[in-house]
Amino acid sequence: MGARRKCRGPYMVSTMSIQKSLIREQQLEIDQLKQHIEALTADKNKFFAIIAHDLRNPLGGIQNLSEVLYRNFEELDEEKRKKYLFNIKSSAKSVYILLDNLLHWSGLQMGSLKVNPVNFDLNIVMLQ
Repeated sequence: MGARRKCRGPYMVSTMSIQKSLIREQQLEIDQLKQHIEALTADKNKFFAIIAHDLRNPLGGIQNLSEVLYRNFEELDEEKRKKYLFNIKSSAKSVYILLDNLLHWSGLQMGSLKVNPVNFDLNIVMLQ
C-alpha cells in the first residue's frame, strides 16, 4: 500500500477556498432565514394573542350572563331576563362573526378561496 500524497498545489487551494466561500454564503443564508422565521413566529404569536383576547371578552360575557340567568331565573323579571338573553345573543353573534372572518382569512392564506373583486358605487351602498 502506498502512502497518501498531500496535494497542495494551486488547484487544491483554490477548491478549498471556493468550498469555504460557499459554506460562508450558505451559513449567511441560513442565518437570514432563521431571522425571518423568528420574525414570522413573533407576528403569529401576536396575532394569536389578539384573537384570544377578542374571543375571550364576548365568551366571558356569555358565561357570566348565562350563569346569572341560571342561578336567578325565577327571581329576575321578564324584562331583565330578555335583556340578559339579548346580551348573550349579541356576544355570541360577535364571536361567530370573528370566527367566520378567521375562516375566510385562513382560506385566503391557504389559497382555497379566490378573491373576486367587483367595482361598485360606494355612494349607493352608503345610502342603503
